[in-house]
Amino acid sequence: AVDCSRIASDASQRSKALVSRIHAAPAASASTLEALDELSAVLCSALDALELARSVHPDASFVAAADAAHQELSAMMGELNTDERLHVAVCDVLANPHVAASLSPELLRFAKCMAREFEHDGCRLPAVERSRLHELQSQEARLARQFSSSVGARGAGATGVWAPSWALKSLPASLLASLPRRGAQLYIPADHALLTTALQHISCEATRREVYEVREALSPRNLEVLQQLLETRRAIATILGSPSFAAHAL
Repeated sequence: AVDCSRIASDASQRSKALVSRIHAAPAASASTLEALDELSAVLCSALDALELARSVHPDASFVAAADAAHQELSAMMGELNTDERLHVAVCDVLANPHVAASLSPELLRFAKCMAREFEHDGCRLPAVERSRLHELQSQEARLARQFSSSVGARGAGATGVWAPSWALKSLPASLLASLPRRGAQLYIPADHALLTTALQHISCEATRREVYEVREALSPRNLEVLQQLLETRRAIATILGSPSFAAHAL
């Protein structure tokens, strides 16, 4: 758990130092882009490590620590993605003919992409709307995490599915042998992992649909989380002037 906090703290301090360097640059230069590239690498490397830890670590307290650290850095990245001064610094590089001409093709492409990304992410929004956007993005990340982590949770009263044995013949032999039998039918318990494995092997369309519907209904409380997630994403899209969250993402 301490490691997660240290990773977040180190990445945050290094990122702030790089942002200060970019803000304090006396004139447009390639070093601005190099610092911005390093900033992205610092945050993404830390976020990737924390994402892995909170997704697969067996210790619940470590997962909680990794999740908290991930949320902290994600919020920081969200704010930097709409930083007006960083956007201006990139645009100044592109607007200076001498500096732009000195850039390698890769660095020039990077600069143009970053300028578009800042604009796409809302750097030109008024301060009040930008602050609201950051709140919504943090909320969206929390709800998305809550939804994905509860996908396999079994709700009260959840039941499995009886399926004809012939439709399950392609399942792994060890799994087939473990399933309860009733005449010509086999029972797949209400377990997300088992149902998912079954879906990977069943070729019968009707049985696949039934197994899929049972799996997706394991956690009915997740529907409320999903609704909140959709509403939050709709609000984000509205602030950014997009018809939908999907349209903005594309």
